Amino acid sequence: MDKIIEAKNITKIYKNGIAANKNISLDIKKGEILGILGPNGAGKTTLIKQIVGFLKPTSGKIYFNKEDISLNPNLIRKNLCYQSQSNFVLRGLKTREALYYTGKLNKMTKNRIKEKIELLKKELDLNTVFNKEIENMSGGQKQIVNLAVSLVSDSKILVLDEPTNNLDPEKKALLIDFVHRLKLKYGYTIILVSHNIFEIEKIADRVAIIYDGSLLKLDTPKNYIALMGGDYKIKFFIHKDKIPKIENYFKNFSINEFGYTSIYIEEKKIFESMDYLNKEIGKEKLKDIKVLNTNLEDSYLFFLKNYRKNFIKEDLKK
Repeated sequence: MDKIIEAKNITKIYKNGIAANKNISLDIKKGEILGILGPNGAGKTTLIKQIVGFLKPTSGKIYFNKEDISLNPNLIRKNLCYQSQSNFVLRGLKTREALYYTGKLNKMTKNRIKEKIELLKKELDLNTVFNKEIENMSGGQKQIVNLAVSLVSDSKILVLDEPTNNLDPEKKALLIDFVHRLKLKYGYTIILVSHNIFEIEKIADRVAIIYDGSLLKLDTPKNYIALMGGDYKIKFFIHKDKIPKIENYFKNFSINEFGYTSIYIEEKKIFESMDYLNKEIGKEKLKDIKVLNTNLEDSYLFFLKNYRKNFIKEDLKK
């Protein structure tokens, strides 16, 4: 796939000296969903604001279709749809009015606006709020309407910053399924920033993990999971005196400070591993044991834990 957006060595340092982004390089390919994961304060939103042309990098370059956007910030702004974290309130406007006027501002024809509004009504189930004033809606309703308003454009690049905040589980599922359809059915290129790892894993083609302003890794969900050493995990609680039994036998595992343990294995090793645990540790010492699929969350937490560990080691050397 062709690269449609490319960020090269992006660093953003604010006036107070805080580095929100540190030498980040990544690309967004045409027709893909790129998921961006990271804890609060990691620098995800700052990166997005630079990509969409709302913030200027301290150093580094961002290219849209190989053209440097610092020379023409409007180039990327007019070619993408952007939904920020904040819910804006269009005072005095009903949903249908907000959709229509947004289309007019984006210089769409009346017929095209009508087509887009009908599509969004159907896909996002807007019928109950279509004639309702936006300022009188719940937070979740405003979130859905904000997404709809951002899509009244002929652009097929969509940037979403925490789009499922304030949504109930039913609306979250509706929105994520719709975002996936935008790619599969309508050919959109999408950047999705989210704290919800399961949403990202469900629909993203590639995932960027950002922590403390740095890009830790960019890869496919499948490759992240493969790095854990197996498609399955045996999860259980173990007493600290039995931890050496795990460390001496298993290659891929994680144990937290409370004794909760995950062993990552291939499917063919499940019964062999269970047999070892029962014999060497004992059924009575294995609590809350479960066999589960390895997922993106396992890999995400692994990368954050190891990054912090290495950061502390480097800090102690200074």
